[in-house]
Amino acid sequence: MEALRDAVLEPKSKFTVIMVQGQAKTRGEERVYEMPTLIEADKVLEGYSILREIFDASDLNDNEIQSYKNGVRDHVIANFKDLIPTLQRLNGEKQVNTQRLRAVYDAIATFYYCPAKVKDFVFVKAINGHKPQKGRSDAAMHYLDYQIADQVIAQYNGKRQGVKLNQHHAQHQLTPTHNSKGRFAPKIEEVIQLES
Repeated sequence: MEALRDAVLEPKSKFTVIMVQGQAKTRGEERVYEMPTLIEADKVLEGYSILREIFDASDLNDNEIQSYKNGVRDHVIANFKDLIPTLQRLNGEKQVNTQRLRAVYDAIATFYYCPAKVKDFVFVKAINGHKPQKGRSDAAMHYLDYQIADQVIAQYNGKRQGVKLNQHHAQHQLTPTHNSKGRFAPKIEEVIQLES
């Protein structure tokens, strides 16, 4: 819900957007980062714009935002309960929730776009806007609960991550820095540590 009120997204490439404002849980620190999209970025931005037109959250305070979260949860359960397994075996979870949707997104984004030399948790931290902290993976670990099925991996000759990376690189002119309209964004090497 905070994203509907606060987020400012801009196109970066055919399959990425940049969040330039509205990252939750940054403790007031402004952070710009690039997020891969699972479909064309222009479709994501169009859907986001339509959603903001249908539901204007721009004037809602934090308490009002909180009051909508039960409704969001109910819609997530109704629409995804038969599609996404819960983590009952790990933590007794009985219903799918928004955190599970994020974890599924992270698994698919890693499968599509994470370079082979990059650890999955480092990639997940980067695409979720978590501040890089050398040696600390805990902030992203709860997003690594899902994996791509073996039969899908077999279709890609055993490749577990980065299966669409060549397609992505062809669309996305990778540069040393990811910038948007003059805003600073860190060098990719500062966000994703490549193995030597």
